[in-house]
Amino acid sequence: MPDPANAIPTAVTIGNFDGVHLGHAALVHRARDLVGARGRVVAIAFDPHPFTRLRPAAAPARLTGFTRRVELLMAAGADEVVRLEPTDELLATSPEAFMQSVRERHAPSWLVEGPDFHFGKGRAGGVLTLARLGRELGYATIVVDPVEVALGDHLVARASSSLVRWLVTQGRVRDAALVLGRPYELAGEVRRGDRRGRTIGFPTANLATDCLLPADGVYAATATLPGGGVHRAAVNVGARPTFS
Repeated sequence: MPDPANAIPTAVTIGNFDGVHLGHAALVHRARDLVGARGRVVAIAFDPHPFTRLRPAAAPARLTGFTRRVELLMAAGADEVVRLEPTDELLATSPEAFMQSVRERHAPSWLVEGPDFHFGKGRAGGVLTLARLGRELGYATIVVDPVEVALGDHLVARASSSLVRWLVTQGRVRDAALVLGRPYELAGEVRRGDRRGRTIGFPTANLATDCLLPADGVYAATATLPGGGVHRAAVNVGARPTFS
């Protein structure tokens, strides 16, 4: 365990962070404010989602791969992103034992979470549990208010990964971008197809991705290539009426 007398001021935030939307960024920003420029912000991210073990049929579709999640959390102000795999052993851990392990590894001065945070076996722990354990383990619990976003239909909604998934599946990618703070992204591997683009003067690429696809349609986009090139693009999701 780190020596508290010599430890760098550390703030920890824990969650799935899928999509790294404005609400997630607010947690990291608050953690950074607490520790200052010389302190340390640690984001502990479950990957994959715990439901992939607990209730696979109910596991939500992925918005961002873990590598991209690390990039986005670091850009928001985290110094370290720790991947936490939801093994059967971890999911059976009590809230008390879980927070004891966080204290032993990271020696946090602050735990920063949203009001709906739950942890431990059966999601038995909440922010009140976190605060009680903090008094025993030596950290302060900071609860950050949810971020609310005005959508294109003037409805004000709380930023959440669930909201982003719903908006994306409805094809409302402009609204999804408002919640994310950036355009929604599909990342994956280009697979060889019929190579018809060569015959019509437009390069095409078939993208294999495990990210959640938007509703069927054609979307204006930018394509970022591995070498760093960025190009205007059109993305077709679903049927190919031009060919078969």
